[in-house]
Amino acid sequence: MYFDDAGQALVSTGGSVSGLLRNPGYDDGVPGNAYDLDASSQLPAWKWYGGTNAGFISREHCKDGEQALVVTWPQNTMAQDWPAAGGVTYVASGYLFTPSDKKFNSDGSSYGRLEMVFYVGGDTNPAQDYIYYSARFTWQKPADQWIYFSVTGMAPPEAVVTGRLNCTIYSDDPGGDMDLAGVIYFDQLSVIQQGGMSDWEQWQMQNFGSTNAPGTGPVEDYDGDGYLNWSEFIAGTQPTNEGSYLSASSEQQQSSKTSLVIKWDSTSGRYYAVLRSSTGPGPGNMSMVASNIVATPPENVYIDDVGNAWQVYYYRIQVRTNQW
Repeated sequence: MYFDDAGQALVSTGGSVSGLLRNPGYDDGVPGNAYDLDASSQLPAWKWYGGTNAGFISREHCKDGEQALVVTWPQNTMAQDWPAAGGVTYVASGYLFTPSDKKFNSDGSSYGRLEMVFYVGGDTNPAQDYIYYSARFTWQKPADQWIYFSVTGMAPPEAVVTGRLNCTIYSDDPGGDMDLAGVIYFDQLSVIQQGGMSDWEQWQMQNFGSTNAPGTGPVEDYDGDGYLNWSEFIAGTQPTNEGSYLSASSEQQQSSKTSLVIKWDSTSGRYYAVLRSSTGPGPGNMSMVASNIVATPPENVYIDDVGNAWQVYYYRIQVRTNQW
């Protein structure tokens, strides 16, 4: 049972739950500075990753209940973890709000959003191919209206996976956003497991006719082409055809002596990145030159201007089902 320290008003008589989240509306604890509440273990179920004066549990505005989270500055995050099942799809959702008297403003480089990330085993870094973002709460959103946001993502097909929901203001240029002002509230968060078969299981059924037949697991290679089934799932290639895998070709652009044309077969619903190196083909040598390239089936074409200093270049194409 929690009480407000100042007024001794009853806040909650028990832990609230929404899907897989506990304390989804921030009503199970006391109001106050998020940094101080976290340090004194008075922030039930949530963890504050931010500064000393950039987040608060507030009663000034809330969608339901009596309290909500308010974040006042970019690169500050409130997070909650849940035990996830490998290969399963999850939907995280919540409501964001900005008041007219403290309306969020930006030059466009800063915005609020929900983030869903996954951690494998005891790794402290999120799995890079499993980071998902909601739409952006930008300065253009109207004031004094609670707006619904959601994000859908699939957990890595591993035995031990932890999911995390982040409520944050993110900025592409926190030091250069001279228009930055105002606050964003978060309330009524939820995480649910998507019903029925996961996307991975549906893909297994479509391609193998089974989810547990020999050679059909995520770290197996059914057709023996050197690409794991999970890689073919992400790339959208055929796991039963050894000639179907993500590959690329390059040629000099006929109209230019400084450009190379990179081509690869593409699949709907995918995003691609082009990486380049002049020192060797190893992944550690590569630098990303373009990302979030939307698929244009059956083929994508990217023109890379390498300048006048001709030399040997190595390219790598990366693919994801969500944006970088």
